[in-house]
Amino acid sequence: MMEIRRLRLEDKAAFRRFQDILLAEKAAGNDLVETKRVEDFEAFLAKSQQNEIDTGNPDWSTSTNFYYFKDGEMLARIGCRWELKGELARVGGHIGYVTRTDFRGQGIMTELLDFALREYAARGIKKVLITARKDNQASRATIEKFPASFDGYAEDRGFEWARYWVDTPSE
Repeated sequence: MMEIRRLRLEDKAAFRRFQDILLAEKAAGNDLVETKRVEDFEAFLAKSQQNEIDTGNPDWSTSTNFYYFKDGEMLARIGCRWELKGELARVGGHIGYVTRTDFRGQGIMTELLDFALREYAARGIKKVLITARKDNQASRATIEKFPASFDGYAEDRGFEWARYWVDTPSE
């Protein structure tokens, strides 16, 4: 059974497995994986819930992370940043996402991105900025499956980032 939702306390073991897979990929040299080890899951969960309401920093966007579960296993995450503040307006965008290495290429992120775009639409946001490294063809292909307008490149951290404005669905 597939499910897209926020984290719960009972997800601790699935989250650890998800995180371990991503950290191993990062350690093996994949610099596209941006994740850090979470030592205190309960504190991480509380902070994630707080960030949906108030980040405590006026320069940061409120955000919600949604996770893709299949048969109790966490396979992917999509982060929805509700405002474009600071560097988000240039290179970070509204959305960040990652799929476990062993489940890439199966359409999971397309499902998650469709879900996220509907969440933005429900909040009255008609266009979202999504960025991907210029050399990340898989991510760019996922974005381009949606009504996306390419908006050029921006440089940051020694990389060029492709910028896309994606229309949210009208219902």
